[in-house]
Amino acid sequence: MPVRGFDDELSDMCFSLVRPGLFGAAVQRAIAFGVGIEEALFGLGALDETALYSAVARRLGLPFAVSGLRVRRGCNSGLAIRAGYAPLEDGGVYRAAVAPRGRALKRLLTLGSERALAACVVTTPNALSAAARAAESRGIAARAVRTRPREGPGQACDGAARWQGFAAALAAAFGPIMLVDFPSQSGVALRWALWALFATCGALRLSSMIALTRSANVAPERRMRRYPRYTVLVPLRGEAKVVGKLVAAIEALEYPPELLDVKILVERHDVETRSALSKNRLPTHFETFVVPDGFPMTKPRALDAALPYARGEFIVVYDAEDEPDAGQIVEAVATFERRRDLDCLQARLTIDNTADSWLSTLFTVEYAALFDAINPGLAALGAPIALGGTSNHFRTSFLRRIGAWDAWNVTEDAELGLWIARRGGKVGVMSSSTYEEAPAGMAAWFRQRRRWMKGWLQTLVAHTRQPLALWRDLGARKTAMAIGLVAGNVFGPMLGPSFLAVTIHDAIWGRLLSPATTAETLNSAAASVVFVAGTLGLAWPILFGIRRRPVGRLSWRMIAFPLYLALMSAAAWTALVDLLRDPYGWAKTEHGLARSSRRSAPFSARRSPDSADLI
Repeated sequence: MPVRGFDDELSDMCFSLVRPGLFGAAVQRAIAFGVGIEEALFGLGALDETALYSAVARRLGLPFAVSGLRVRRGCNSGLAIRAGYAPLEDGGVYRAAVAPRGRALKRLLTLGSERALAACVVTTPNALSAAARAAESRGIAARAVRTRPREGPGQACDGAARWQGFAAALAAAFGPIMLVDFPSQSGVALRWALWALFATCGALRLSSMIALTRSANVAPERRMRRYPRYTVLVPLRGEAKVVGKLVAAIEALEYPPELLDVKILVERHDVETRSALSKNRLPTHFETFVVPDGFPMTKPRALDAALPYARGEFIVVYDAEDEPDAGQIVEAVATFERRRDLDCLQARLTIDNTADSWLSTLFTVEYAALFDAINPGLAALGAPIALGGTSNHFRTSFLRRIGAWDAWNVTEDAELGLWIARRGGKVGVMSSSTYEEAPAGMAAWFRQRRRWMKGWLQTLVAHTRQPLALWRDLGARKTAMAIGLVAGNVFGPMLGPSFLAVTIHDAIWGRLLSPATTAETLNSAAASVVFVAGTLGLAWPILFGIRRRPVGRLSWRMIAFPLYLALMSAAAWTALVDLLRDPYGWAKTEHGLARSSRRSAPFSARRSPDSADLI
């Protein structure tokens, strides 16, 4: 054996399958990252699973197969995958399939022609995993929709509390009357309730901005003491167009590929995407995870189905169109190691196809305000954060302990952010960015925004179902923050324009600016405070965000921002109808349509945030 310490039979086999120079490089990686020699060769791309395990089969005198394996129904797929051993259906030629990893693979090679291997077939770990999960598909589908503990929010808006139904009926009966007769006394109660909500939302945004400006600028953490295994979950549905781009983006990550556990989640019926994946030669650390059929057909259900099979100490979720910064996982590991109190890290999302349309430009501005200003400020306050739907990094043990995602919620990211806060977890914000594709057309933008609004309504219903439990979990301050955060995202766009119109009406034709009684004075003061707080809460994060993500020569499109807000209002009202009509319907956003890129197209005054800008 040419390298001391790698003198076992597995190393000899690997040495015979690759060039000596590559074997030497693999030895260095195996020592540096604490992995087996075969994993290091996989990471270098010098060897794939099929070549290695077919060689193992020849060495043991056993047959080799990667297809046609029918694992016995009722087997524990998780245990079978970890053990690398799965019993096959009775009546077949073979009794069991074997495909162990690491030390178990070394032990398998020492068995030789033992009777224990009689009637076994050697396969690859990925093939064994797929066959074992297929045999347990019903169990996987059932577990995916009931991951939450009984006392926690779940099943989105199902099982609304009696008080919620009563409040909804009251609003439906008297809300229109109050709105029509709003300037008179009949609308006073509704006016003050909504002003309280708007004031809370505005105060939360302003507080986050103040906290952001007072926080010390911290350079991105890059120093790593170790290299833990990292799971990457990528849920796909109808994404055949972007499969090649997705694989390239993940391969570009600056992290040892032998320590990445990449699972591409695809629905069983999505033949087109599965075909596109099969045509792309996926690296060994990629695995196609077929999500069993079931209801609801949502992204969080797919994530919950895959979570028990995650091998990593940490997990990140990416969307199909994502292009994360190459060093994002390195920064996440280093930050988790330095900040033991953090359970989740949110990367900063930014729109890449800014120039495609006025909608994508304003989407860029909106994301800059949220992910470069508001969320870092909320993190500095220690407030609950409504997570973005992608580039969320978790400690796997914590995610499993709290029950992961609500499979029934169509905006699972925001809901999970609140659930993390209720379970005592803490969310941090990274400096690293992930570039996304925004819908450039009106119809696609509206469908996506309607789904988001519906999910926020689901989240509000689920988490206020038992208000005393919410209060006990978060305390008074954080409960107000959570309600202001989620309710403000929906009722702000839904009712803000109407109440702004009423305020302008009172200012011009009423007594808003010249109150004659104590009640009118209080009304005038409240209206003024809400108006100022709301305006500052909207404008400050936008101005802060576009300083970090300038749109350059496209800034003239900001004149359409009032129209953008009006469209958000329409989407919020449509989401309310959609919640009643089709609560779990997932309005899919098509990707792979971008015509421009911020990273390749020239932008005047363009710059990226540097460490001095980041919190």
